[in-house]
Amino acid sequence: MLLDAAWLLVRILNWGSLVVELAGVTIFGWQFVRINAAAARSETNQIPHSSWRGPRAKQGFLIAVIGAVMQVVSIILATGLPGRVH
Repeated sequence: MLLDAAWLLVRILNWGSLVVELAGVTIFGWQFVRINAAAARSETNQIPHSSWRGPRAKQGFLIAVIGAVMQVVSIILATGLPGRVH
């Protein structure tokens, strides 16, 4: 019973990390594209630092890092658990 719960946790962390990673990349990407599109319409056409260093971009990157940590924890837990008997 406890082993089944541990494998369920591994599975939740594994698939949950994918969702969290995609959310982080989406937030970062939306911020990056939005600010760069606005900059492209300006006179200078330079990429502003806020597009990848701004607070929303940092938040998206942090969320993506949390997803990566979830994946690493899932892998470490899976290697420490014995195989499942069906």
